[in-house]
Amino acid sequence: KTKQIMAWINIRLYVASTGEVRGAINAAGNITEGPRTYTQGTYIGAASLLNSHYPSSNFRAMGAKAMDFTKNVMCNAQGLLPDEYDNEDCQGFKAIFARWACRFTRDQGMQGAYASWLQYNAQEAWKNRNSNGLMWGQWWHRTPDNYVNSFETTCGIAMMNGVYLL
Repeated sequence: KTKQIMAWINIRLYVASTGEVRGAINAAGNITEGPRTYTQGTYIGAASLLNSHYPSSNFRAMGAKAMDFTKNVMCNAQGLLPDEYDNEDCQGFKAIFARWACRFTRDQGMQGAYASWLQYNAQEAWKNRNSNGLMWGQWWHRTPDNYVNSFETTCGIAMMNGVYLL
């Protein structure tokens, strides 16, 4: 069943030539959202887990392609993961990406390709924490002291926990 779900995603949402994982599709089959760190991350996680059971099925390469797209297309010039604060649902998406990207990097032995990039993101999150030590998802400037919600504060923690595994 899992391979069937991944095959469906690969036909409808994954762009094999680039590694982009589109975010949503409606009942008519129209793509309604582009890539997000959440969709990139969950795809990377699925590819990594499936590769453990089906190493000859190219899942490792698909996950690496999605990692490369995230790093090279979605990040800024310095490699910092994107701002996804366009609605409240997206504020914690980097946490989901961090969890799966770091596990993929460790489990697939790809530290040479991704560890320094992931560590850079963790360092930027830590560097920009507020006076209470909280980190949020906008790692290019200081976390506000007046208000942050719990979902957005998971991003920095997830990245720091993830890079610890590497």
